[in-house]
Amino acid sequence: MWYNKKMKNLQVFVSAVVFASLIVVLVPSTALAQSVTYKPQTQAEITAYLYGRIAQLLQIKQLLDKGKSWEEAVSLSQVDYATMSTHKAIDVDVTTAVLRGEVNLYGKATAQAWFEYGTDEDFLDQRTNQVSVRSAYDRAVRVAVRSLKADERYYFRMAIVDNNKIVTYGEVYAFRTDEMEE
Repeated sequence: MWYNKKMKNLQVFVSAVVFASLIVVLVPSTALAQSVTYKPQTQAEITAYLYGRIAQLLQIKQLLDKGKSWEEAVSLSQVDYATMSTHKAIDVDVTTAVLRGEVNLYGKATAQAWFEYGTDEDFLDQRTNQVSVRSAYDRAVRVAVRSLKADERYYFRMAIVDNNKIVTYGEVYAFRTDEMEE
């Protein structure tokens, strides 16, 4: 009887240890999986995200080649990248328009943004000056373009180059300037 009671206590103890071990193992990995889940919204974001992951893997490989352990290499690899999206033009009139876009910075990334525009969707032959994006406060980019032709359809897209020298282009949008009043 004493033996059966001791065995039952041992079974309860082992069950409790197994249950606690499962909680310790499963809960952090579930939380970790949720915290690193990233869902890009646009093709440009997908591209920038993949470039960022490739850059991180290359950095990890360099650290491994220098003799670092996997854990050290992963913890030391810092990936900085930027994503962007083009928005519709605003304040369009006879000869001017304001081109808009948004830049999102990850890690310690910075970026230079500009717009390419023209009257041929396949040949955007005009380019604005670059705008520096150094923090989340700079993320909204607006550039006024002048000397446009009246009653003309223009196409434009935003482009960025980040501190990793990766160039990303946004979607092409269009606007039409107003007619000249006589």
